[in-house]
Amino acid sequence: MNSTININTNNNNTLSNSVGGKVPANVDLQAAAKVLEMFESEYTEQLGDRKASAIVRFCKERADGFYYEEIEELCKMVEYAIRDLKAGVMEMTAAIQKLCETSSNPFNKTKASDQLKYVPILPKYLNTFR
Repeated sequence: MNSTININTNNNNTLSNSVGGKVPANVDLQAAAKVLEMFESEYTEQLGDRKASAIVRFCKERADGFYYEEIEELCKMVEYAIRDLKAGVMEMTAAIQKLCETSSNPFNKTKASDQLKYVPILPKYLNTFR
């Protein structure tokens, strides 16, 4: 039995396949982890304005929506942003607003199974905004 996967490039400079995933060629799926490093590093944990800017920049990169596989990192990102806001880092207000705006877009998937795998985690993500 021969099976093939058709890969096409469309006008949005994305690769799409018959399995169902679309990943733009220039998307860094480790970008969320890089933002989290700023919160977890002893060298940048006190730089609230830079952390807020990193979140806003990350959200702008994901203007069409976050990827399902980023949900766990997004949970941590929201928790850290809210923690910093409560600690008086007012720049986090814009970052949290941008996270909310970007979250209103549908999530993107890289594999056909992403919805099945990551949808059970979505309530945890939504509850981090409480």
